[in-house]
Amino acid sequence: MIDPDRQIGRAIVLFSRSWQALSCIRSLGLRGVDVIAADEFSITPGSLSKYSSDSFQYTNPMQDEQQFLDDLSQAIDRYTPGSNIPYVLIPTQRETRLIAQHADRFEGRIKIAAPAIELIEKVCDKGWLANYADEQGVPIPNTWCPANVAELKSQLSDAEFPVIVKIRSGIGGIGLRLCETLEQAADAYTEFCDQHALTTEAAPIVQQAVPGDDYCVCAIADNGVAKGVTTYMNVGKLSGGGPGMVRETVSAPGAELATKKLLKSLGWHGVAQLDFVWSGDEQDPAYLIELNARLFSGLFQIVASGVDYPWYLFQLASGKKIPDSIEPEIGVRTETPVLGLLSTLKDVAEEFNPGSRLETAWSAASQAWQKGHYVDATRLWLAELSESDSLEDRVERVAHLLEQREQNICELFDGEDPQATLGLLYPLVAYLKYGKISQDVLTGLKAP
Repeated sequence: MIDPDRQIGRAIVLFSRSWQALSCIRSLGLRGVDVIAADEFSITPGSLSKYSSDSFQYTNPMQDEQQFLDDLSQAIDRYTPGSNIPYVLIPTQRETRLIAQHADRFEGRIKIAAPAIELIEKVCDKGWLANYADEQGVPIPNTWCPANVAELKSQLSDAEFPVIVKIRSGIGGIGLRLCETLEQAADAYTEFCDQHALTTEAAPIVQQAVPGDDYCVCAIADNGVAKGVTTYMNVGKLSGGGPGMVRETVSAPGAELATKKLLKSLGWHGVAQLDFVWSGDEQDPAYLIELNARLFSGLFQIVASGVDYPWYLFQLASGKKIPDSIEPEIGVRTETPVLGLLSTLKDVAEEFNPGSRLETAWSAASQAWQKGHYVDATRLWLAELSESDSLEDRVERVAHLLEQREQNICELFDGEDPQATLGLLYPLVAYLKYGKISQDVLTGLKAP
């Protein structure tokens, strides 16, 4: 239940199924903030966390924006604390943009921990961001903005391949294709225009594919002054490729300097994550790829490195200052969330179809669990499991993937907050029953 005596403040954290939301809830709860978890689903890691005092559901904003805003508005009124108590709304995922668009609706009722919609609209346009960064002297890959296929062929006639064709607002790998030839680039450009009904002004951009590794530079800016600048990169992958499975906090001086420069010129206020490609050699430039204007999936990595972004974000939104000197701990490694509750897997599996294959799979999985070998690659996990035709195969695949992980700091499992783990119960049971699952129920990877 809500504690009416808490005076530090109250926060409503949205999309509480996501790991960044769970990081926010735990961080703020530990600081004494009264946290309300909210999501379209009733059972989420955030709603079950001991650091959330209450929770509520809202309509899926992707299905009915107006009803979502109405649900949120009613909840904001319902949870309004006493006078002079900081009250902050923290969007964490795809709802960030929508809330920023309607910020005036909540004026005077709650503070919104999100950048201004004008800035969000600009930086989410990859073409605008590339041009702006270039003007500010921030290195970018060679970039072309053709208005049509004829212009693309003309502009890229002497280009060095491969190149990457991108829709301007693409997220999470959507609307992005690596092309080895001019013909492939023209085909991708045409396909994206047709598939997304893009106008000339919204036509895809083309960027040269630069060599190097991906670096994620994060900052929390106070009216353009970037603080707590922290860089991490993905290290280690499951066999067969796929996305990075383990994150490590590292130093990337050039990318961090570029981040400070860009956020200052933008007058940024709040959290930002900038993606760079860099060779790792300090003599080489770090190339800016994109800027993420919302809370990011690697938030736990930043908190684990000693930089408490959720708390600083709450402070900024409340009109307070944050420390000028915030230094991360370099070398910290974390792993992304476990994608199964093995005890639930065992119970459900035995209920549906007991047999030797299931018992063997459970034995292997439980041994891996006891050793601390967790599955953390959500996308790869779903892709691997979707190929299984039977429940037994699904169980065996989970057991196999669990064996491939080394133990790091896991963002879901926290001995002080074990209840949050149960937030995986619903999607796991759904998968075991039906062999398919909504990816964002587990991961929250769909962005605004």
